[in-house]
Amino acid sequence: MAPKAKKEAPAPPKAEAKAKALKAKKASKYPQKSIPRRNKLDQYAIIKFPLTTKSAMKKIQDNNTLVFIVDVKANKHQIKQAVKKL
Repeated sequence: MAPKAKKEAPAPPKAEAKAKALKAKKASKYPQKSIPRRNKLDQYAIIKFPLTTKSAMKKIQDNNTLVFIVDVKANKHQIKQAVKKL
């Protein structure tokens, strides 16, 4: 068997690599989204219904706390805003 010769790829010069990195983005010819999306989760969609179990009733009496079932996709900020609006 003959020994294999290693081939090394020539490294690009630093100036050429820097020029590629600093290349400006091309201006788009049309907007990516035609219309802005509207919020699908309004206050009525976020808060579904109050929870009425024994443990929830105990929290209402002892801690003055209401328990609601909310949408899975809603975050804490959205839930807070929905409660304020209602």
